[in-house]
Amino acid sequence: MLFQNEDPIAIHTLCMAAFRILRDLAEKGGDNYIHEVVKAIIKPGMEKEFWSVLQGPANFFKHADRDADAILVNVDEGVNDIAMLLTCLYYQNLGHQLTPEMMVLMLWVNVMHPNYLPEDIQALLKDQLSQARIGLIGQSRRDQLSVCRQLLQDFQNLTG
Repeated sequence: MLFQNEDPIAIHTLCMAAFRILRDLAEKGGDNYIHEVVKAIIKPGMEKEFWSVLQGPANFFKHADRDADAILVNVDEGVNDIAMLLTCLYYQNLGHQLTPEMMVLMLWVNVMHPNYLPEDIQALLKDQLSQARIGLIGQSRRDQLSVCRQLLQDFQNLTG
């Protein structure tokens, strides 16, 4: 859906449903590894804001009956990127193999949002991330997603 540049609200709704299921499965199994990783990369004192921004639109829809006059102004597509990354990490941490779509998504998020990576990984991947960003920065989000859609098709052709 993301690389087809489909509706950000639909993407957010589906992603957050998957995120909550996978997070709950991890917690039920006693595995809080991904949650701890996320906590480690959030700036101290910003945890509540991080989770509020991440889950805000999903909570808006879930609790729409509480305030019938409320208006959702925008779904930040960058927030969707991070939510999908976290969902993929939970999926992988639960022992599942990432799909080609998930691999391309994780690459996309790390290229477009390198500041969310831990500093040691940023340093390790600095050259690769910089080269990948050169071709994407300055393009519209639609064009950036088109590049990723083509990358996914190429990847599927190689593995298919």
